[in-house]
Amino acid sequence: METIQSINDIVLANSKNERKLWYRGVCSAEFNLLPSIFRNGDKMLSIYVNQANMIKNAYFNTTFASDVWNLPIEQKTAFLQHYGIPTNLLDFSLDPLVSLYFAVFPDRMDDRMGVDSGVYQPVIYVFDPMAYSLAIRRMTEGKADLSIPNTISSVTFDINKNEEEKEKYFVGDMSYNYLYEHNNKYSQVYVPDDRGDPYPAPIVVQQSNPRIVAQSGTFVAYSLHAKPQTSNIDNRYNYLDLLTIQRRYLEFLNKSTNQTDRFIFPIYLSKEYISDIRASLKHLNISTGKFYPELSKIFGDVMSGMS
Repeated sequence: METIQSINDIVLANSKNERKLWYRGVCSAEFNLLPSIFRNGDKMLSIYVNQANMIKNAYFNTTFASDVWNLPIEQKTAFLQHYGIPTNLLDFSLDPLVSLYFAVFPDRMDDRMGVDSGVYQPVIYVFDPMAYSLAIRRMTEGKADLSIPNTISSVTFDINKNEEEKEKYFVGDMSYNYLYEHNNKYSQVYVPDDRGDPYPAPIVVQQSNPRIVAQSGTFVAYSLHAKPQTSNIDNRYNYLDLLTIQRRYLEFLNKSTNQTDRFIFPIYLSKEYISDIRASLKHLNISTGKFYPELSKIFGDVMSGMS
């Protein structure tokens, strides 16, 4: 189990890798790696219908923000994700210090208290999109020895030009009839299948708003057509958790102890050094104002610094 005690540790760990890695900071290792729409949507509705409802509600409350609603759907969804609307996108960053910040400075007050009290174990997940894509190809094709050139990018960039892929991950038709039919079809219980699961995809969305730019944001997009694996409310989509997918992949390879076959791994933050890490981040001016470049947040930082 890899553990870090300082900013230098995460910078050093990042410098040792030649591959382009993504990072996700989480305040508790107990939290699953699933997007917010899987946790906050209506459990009786399909993921697509929940996403459509979230977009509609956001629109009705912000019709004045024409600059947002005129964006392509993938940029619009990324924008909403970064402003707290539940979506099917899971945030990552190209910058390990961004992930470190969010691991020790979670937005929610109860999460902050969990970190402060030592109840939570903060963690940074290091994700290799190339290794992940190879894993998915191997499982879906049933070929454990399959190899692909490591010079071919596995990340979808301009998804707006690929209608087939775009339809999997971003809402299109929001008519009542389509939503009704989709809910009937995709809310039925599903039996997970290595070769047929709707695996999430690593994507990069054009950086159209200051938050994504400031946070060096990338995403893992989850299929809007995913079905629940059980009627149990708490773990309906756990088969799509990235750590669960990795576990199943290692079982498929029968190499559960081979580190080189992993595509995601945790780096835990030593609890006794959390205050030192926070102080180092502030010393480097890595703060709320940097990653949330809006006046209200910046003023919040100024006021807290004065108190």
